[in-house]
Order: sequence, then C-alpha cells, then structure tokens
Amino acid sequence: MRIDPAQPSESIPRKERLVEWVSLGAIITMAYVVFPSWLVWVTWRFLPDGMKTKQWWAWYGELLALAFALVLICGSLKRSGLRIGSIRRHWRGVLVVCSIPVVLTAMLYPLLPERPFAGATFHMWLTSPWHQDLVFAGYLYGRFEQVAPSYIHPRIRIRWALVLAAVFFSLHHLPNLLLVSGGYMIFQLAYTFLGLLLVGLARQWTGSMLYGAATHMAINLIAWITS
Repeated sequence: MRIDPAQPSESIPRKERLVEWVSLGAIITMAYVVFPSWLVWVTWRFLPDGMKTKQWWAWYGELLALAFALVLICGSLKRSGLRIGSIRRHWRGVLVVCSIPVVLTAMLYPLLPERPFAGATFHMWLTSPWHQDLVFAGYLYGRFEQVAPSYIHPRIRIRWALVLAAVFFSLHHLPNLLLVSGGYMIFQLAYTFLGLLLVGLARQWTGSMLYGAATHMAINLIAWITS
C-alpha cells in the first residue's frame, strides 16, 4: 500500500495496517531464518582456519541471529519488551504461565521416542531462546499490539497480537523438517504455537519479554539435558 507522507498513520484504517504488519511479519520471519545462515556461508571462508569447526559453525550462526534480532529492536527497546515491566502487579500469573511448560517438558520430553536435539551444542538453551524471543515475543508482538490489541473473545483474555506472534514463531520452525520426521514436525509446530500463546501472556500482562525468554531457556535446557 502506498502511504502519503502527509497522511498520519492514525488515519489509515486498522485493517490495512494489520495486513501490512502481517506481511512484514512474514518477511521478517523468512529473513530471520535465511539471512544469518546465508551470511555464515558467505563469510565462512574468511575466518581463520582454526575457527572452521562444526562447533564454531553453530556458534557463528547463533551470533549472527542474535545480531539480527538486536538490530531489529534497537529503535524500539521498550515496545519490544526489553524491560522489567509491571511484574509486581502480575507476578502470580506470570509464575503460573511460566511454570506450566517447564513442568510439562520435564515430565514428557524424556518419554518421547524421537529426540532431535541430541548432540546439540549448549547454544540451544543459552542463546537461541533469546534471539527467537526478541524477534517474535519482542519485536513482532510489540508491532502487532499496535494494530491488533483486542482480545480474541471477551472471556478469553488473549490479544490477537499474541496469536499472530505465536503463528509466526511456530512457522519459523518449519525448516526443521529437514532434520526431523513429519510427525515430530507437526508436534513441534503445535507445541511452539501453544507454548508462546501461554507463556506470551506474561508478555501481554507485564509488557516484558524477559520472563518468557527465561522460561524458553529453561525448557530448552531440560530438552538438551535429557536428549
């Protein structure tokens, strides 16, 4: 959509702005998946020979993904949830929604017949949750909240912004289909969507993505240890 520079953004119909931001969300999701990996391939040959190892390959990609996320949010730290937020008011609810997926992971993950994270380096729980949450629960949720702040139902106090962020967070895992079975892929798409929908309530309530990212880190740590 062409926007007249003289036309204030508030005068643009919300549906049109929502379509724009959903489209941008799709572009950001694809860029987040593709760009860091492409940059690793392009710059790999320029690294010292001593750094050209399988382990460093993984860490190098992680650092580039983190850089991507930080550049994305650098102009909107508060809106992207990089703050403490109103935790005093909502700490009980945050404790509940952040504890449930950690407990479920500890109970169920060791029972799964397929464990695709076996052999992963510890970036899986140390850095990956942070740049993923900065992109989806941070930047995209903050943007979606501006155009889709309403609840999905008067009795279901989940914002449409959170649903959209969860959809893109789930879809960004699709490239894992190259590494896991189709059955596990469906399972992963489901639990990543539902997981962000649940833990994302902490983001919705407090305005901070830090509590969800810490929970994501704990979940991945459990999966890493038990793989």
